[in-house]
Amino acid sequence: MVGTLDSYDTIARALANRSQSVVVSVDYRLAPEHSFPAAADDAMTALRWVQTHASELGSTADRVAVVGDSAGGNLAAVVAQRHRDSGGVPLVMQGLIYPVTDAAWDRWSAIPETGNQTAELIRLFAAYAGGADREDPAMSPLRARDLHGLPPALIITAEYDQLRDQGEEYGRRMSAAGVDVVVHRYPGMPHGFWGMRVDVDAAESAMRELGTALQHAFAGVHRAGAHVEGIA
Repeated sequence: MVGTLDSYDTIARALANRSQSVVVSVDYRLAPEHSFPAAADDAMTALRWVQTHASELGSTADRVAVVGDSAGGNLAAVVAQRHRDSGGVPLVMQGLIYPVTDAAWDRWSAIPETGNQTAELIRLFAAYAGGADREDPAMSPLRARDLHGLPPALIITAEYDQLRDQGEEYGRRMSAAGVDVVVHRYPGMPHGFWGMRVDVDAAESAMRELGTALQHAFAGVHRAGAHVEGIA
């Protein structure tokens, strides 16, 4: 519902630098003018375009990952599931930064309000959902019955974030399905901290963690999954 290519430009550039890779930033359609599944459809179209044109970007179709934060994390997770089901060239990784994985909102983290949390998140996703079923896995990837065969994942969560538990539960469920998953909770951080690199050391740490994970994924280096609380 909010956000533009310009507002995410510095984050996209930082990720490109930290991962030493090409980052394709997607300007998907926004709600309420374009409700579900417009954003997910646009993200899927972008992924297919990137794999088809990978050589023009200096890569190959088998060296592509999806990354997103918050609502973008939702889209990355949804696209990873849809891409698996389509039988496309497998993704090497999914980077999910405090993602929305359950748009039905029955997995709120038991934390104090931090000013930009529950009511605002519900409002934004209500606009995106329109009249659609919020339990549909295409909107709530945590509710998918089958999580086998998804790409390796790094899930970064924040201690003081109403989305923390649903992001971490998605990691646990993927791990139980045999997916290589690392879940890393950053203590003391609120939702949105990833974009505060100038002022918050943990934000730069998270960016470097994701950048390193992407480098390893593109190089074919896999690390054992674990559920981690705090900065490793």
